[in-house]
Amino acid sequence: TTTYEIFSVQIVTSDYEHMEVNPSNWTEHINTLNNSIYDTGIKANEKDNILILQTCIYNPVNSFLIINSRKVI
Repeated sequence: TTTYEIFSVQIVTSDYEHMEVNPSNWTEHINTLNNSIYDTGIKANEKDNILILQTCIYNPVNSFLIINSRKVI
């Protein structure tokens, strides 16, 4: 069993490139993932093992709901 804690929830449009990660910009990518519509009180960092869950959302049109979490156990 593995446990993850949610550190951010995002609603993004289809042009958001959360799946295309350039390792040379990992810190910048993590900072982008930390932007959340909810204050979880948790921030990810470069050493975290991150799990991203994505599903479609229709308002605004062609958007995605993204839940970002980090491994704790």
